[in-house]
Amino acid sequence: MFYLYRFVTNINFQKQKISCDDPNGHHIIHQNELLCGRYRTIKLLGQGTFGKVIQAVDIYRNCTVAIKIGRATERYRLASKWEAHILNELKEHDPSNLHRCIHLLRFFTFQNHVCLIFEILGMSLYAFLKSNNFIPFPASHLQSIARQLLDCVAFIHGLQVIHTDIKPENILLVNDTYTISHTTNPAQNVVQRILNSTTIRLIDFGSATQGTSHHRYPASTRQYRAPEMILGLGWSYPLDLYSVGCVLVELFTGRTLFQAAEDLEHLAMMEAVTGKMKKSFALKGANSRPTFFREDGFIDWPNSKTTTFQKEKLASLPHITGIIPADDTPRVALQDMVQQLLDFDPIRRMTAEMALSCRYFSMDIQEGTE
Repeated sequence: MFYLYRFVTNINFQKQKISCDDPNGHHIIHQNELLCGRYRTIKLLGQGTFGKVIQAVDIYRNCTVAIKIGRATERYRLASKWEAHILNELKEHDPSNLHRCIHLLRFFTFQNHVCLIFEILGMSLYAFLKSNNFIPFPASHLQSIARQLLDCVAFIHGLQVIHTDIKPENILLVNDTYTISHTTNPAQNVVQRILNSTTIRLIDFGSATQGTSHHRYPASTRQYRAPEMILGLGWSYPLDLYSVGCVLVELFTGRTLFQAAEDLEHLAMMEAVTGKMKKSFALKGANSRPTFFREDGFIDWPNSKTTTFQKEKLASLPHITGIIPADDTPRVALQDMVQQLLDFDPIRRMTAEMALSCRYFSMDIQEGTE
């Protein structure tokens, strides 16, 4: 049994009145503000629908921490407490953090905001890609990140936790320092940042679920969403594995795999990449989303509402064998693994444990280690 708790201090927060909230319940950050009588704010690190993340100094331990300050609304207070519960459970089962989920150091409530304390980490995989002009990760780095991510997913699934929002933005580097590599090709001299360390942490468990039942409510970011969710078929652990497959392709190419604006276009893109969905799965989809399918059992795409731009975008999307060309043995193995992670049918989709046993991870890949 895991209990949520508050830190008790001798600070009277109601009288302190240092700051206030904006109309949406976001805490207005003031530099050098003291939270919980212990954390002195330094700067804002990021902001999202959930709230804000700030950098602060723990004056008790004289170290820098990150604080996720949830919005002061009932919905987000409950979400923050749920995330704390999940993170406490993960930490209890992995105190040495061998499985690379972000560790919650502690949490407290400040002026109606639930605040979660974490170690300071580096930038996200997406932020690093962006800073590197979306140059793909070296093959050895991709293999290392893939192994860590799948191990993390296997660990949380073993505790009946589904993350539901795995994407490059939610995978942080522990150390984002890098060295510069000058790679010359016939077209241009390319300057590439090569990470000094590929150690990662999976973050943002605010949308995580726990339990073995199938869920039907929408979850995950569209670009990394599994087909069973789009088709309203219910979802469970395989949802995370489809997201992992999308992430690995993005790290390999430097580009988001599915840039879809709506569900039918998204399904059409999935079929372009991995082939037509099997009839048995299409039948389930047609029963759940009849307007998505034609009488012949194929998805209703293109249709009268499809724009020329959408048609051209789909036509330019290659099959997975073109995205990850089989021009060397490691790529053959990676392509095979990714195809199984992106299987339409969640029953047939590879699990995290199965993926970790793939021959891809038995290979000694040198690119990026020079």
